[in-house]
Amino acid sequence: STAGGITFLLLFIFLQIRLNRTEQQLFSNQTHAWLGRMVAVVSHEVKNPLSIIRASAERLAKKGAGEESTFIIEEVDRLNGIVTGYLDFARSGEIALNESPTRCNLSELIGGVRSRVAEKYAGDPIEWTGTGDVPSVEIVSYPQALRQVLLNLLFNAVDSCYENNLPIRIGVTVTENPGSLEIRVIDKGPGIDERTQRKLFEPFE
Repeated sequence: STAGGITFLLLFIFLQIRLNRTEQQLFSNQTHAWLGRMVAVVSHEVKNPLSIIRASAERLAKKGAGEESTFIIEEVDRLNGIVTGYLDFARSGEIALNESPTRCNLSELIGGVRSRVAEKYAGDPIEWTGTGDVPSVEIVSYPQALRQVLLNLLFNAVDSCYENNLPIRIGVTVTENPGSLEIRVIDKGPGIDERTQRKLFEPFE
């Protein structure tokens, strides 16, 4: 009958959709597994030269190399934390924070982030927008992880402006709410399309 045919067709379509989703999930899991192994290998290999670089910077610091050696040590420690995080993720599938919650000054942290962005893109016409005075408040947080998140967002924003031939306008704002603080990263780039937004929090995408 016509009703039976329609029911069978709908059932077939439903099963086909479920099968496609299962296949996609299986392929995604396999891809993540292989990428996880690759990340583990690369992370392990990177940690050794980082140790050598740090030891060399420490020797330079003892010889009076000044701020440059201190900067190298700080950046090596930051990179080592990132690599260790990737390595832990590859092993367990969970992101591990390689620091304990500590008290830090939010104004100083964001000021350091801005300085780092300015150093990386020295000479480029960067316009800082929407960045009023950041409240000088003490917060308990994961400062290295928070710093890295802000840096990644700002670096991505600048690169996106480059790729789309747009003026580089970026900023960080902090809004004090009752019992909380809201940190926003602002940019004038083209934004993220809906398809990419659905994959924002998928690893290795």
